[in-house]
Amino acid sequence: MFALGVSERQKRAVEFARKHGSITNSKYQEVVGIARRTAHRDLTDLVDKGVFEKIGTTGKGTRYVIAKGATKGPRGP
Repeated sequence: MFALGVSERQKRAVEFARKHGSITNSKYQEVVGIARRTAHRDLTDLVDKGVFEKIGTTGKGTRYVIAKGATKGPRGP
């Protein structure tokens, strides 16, 4: 999965989502220490790459979960 060109920040988002089941934009901002706009860009990039699935449309109810079919490690699912 990380061969997709994700940043260290994005890797932290994926690890958080694995551990806690999902991540929100605000939690990502808190965990990594970035602005809301940067968090949105990073999370959208992960959705576009098929790493995350976005649950909800916009606002406080939106969260991101590991996409079905995303690899779990270097050997796949």
